Amino acid sequence: MAEQTADGSAAAPPPDGNDDAPLDDVPHDATPGDSAVRDDGPGDGAHGGLGDTIHMPPNSYWPLVTAIGVAVTLVGLIPILENPIGFIVGLVILLAGIGGWVRDARKEYKELH
Repeated sequence: MAEQTADGSAAAPPPDGNDDAPLDDVPHDATPGDSAVRDDGPGDGAHGGLGDTIHMPPNSYWPLVTAIGVAVTLVGLIPILENPIGFIVGLVILLAGIGGWVRDARKEYKELH
């Protein structure tokens, strides 16, 4: 428990070996547009000149379609000997989800490079 000061508020703990100190002087809440974010410029660092930009892929329904395909395929395994329709439908959904996901990823990769 933290020690209390004369006015009743908790005193800050004394600095120890700086184990929690950041590796550089960039604040933790900085965003790439802030002036505090270091940008090494073109050709510097291990990023190949990309600086501190972060690429986020666009939203996609393909992971959901793929997950539904996996679920339907697994449920279709239960009665596969009597009626393989559920298993076949699940495989079609699964393959469509994987195919769409790969197609979108390839298209996005081509746009970036």
